[in-house]
Amino acid sequence: SNGINAEYGGINNCKLTLEVVQANNLPCRPNGPPPDTYVKTYVLLNHSRSHKEKTLTVRSNCNPVFNERITYIVNPKNQIVQVMVWDEVGTLRRNVFLGEVLIDLGYISSHGALQGRYKLFSTSLSKPP
Repeated sequence: SNGINAEYGGINNCKLTLEVVQANNLPCRPNGPPPDTYVKTYVLLNHSRSHKEKTLTVRSNCNPVFNERITYIVNPKNQIVQVMVWDEVGTLRRNVFLGEVLIDLGYISSHGALQGRYKLFSTSLSKPP
C-alpha cells in the first residue's frame, strides 16, 4: 500500500509526504525470475509532469517492500500525484510498466491526511488521449 500524509504551509503551498510502503501480488516475468521493482512518482498538472522521484530497486520480489518517504512542496489545487511501478529488466531492454495509481491532491488537501491501499491500474491513465 502507499500511505500519504500532508502538512500545509499556507494557502498556495503545502508539504506533501508520500510514503511508498509496499506493493503486493505484482506479475512475475514469463518464464523468468520475479521482477526487480522500483516506484517512480511525479506531480501532474494538466498532463505535464514535474517533481520526478524514484525509489531504490527491490530485487527479485513480487511483493516488494520499499518503506521510502518522498517529500514535495506543491500547490494542491488541480494537481495529481502519479505513482508508477516498474520492473527493471536490464540495461539492454526497456523497463516494463507494471501499473500506476493517480492521487488527487485536492482530495488530500480537503481531508488533511490520507492513508490507504491503492489498486494499481495496468494501463497508464495519465497520458493525454
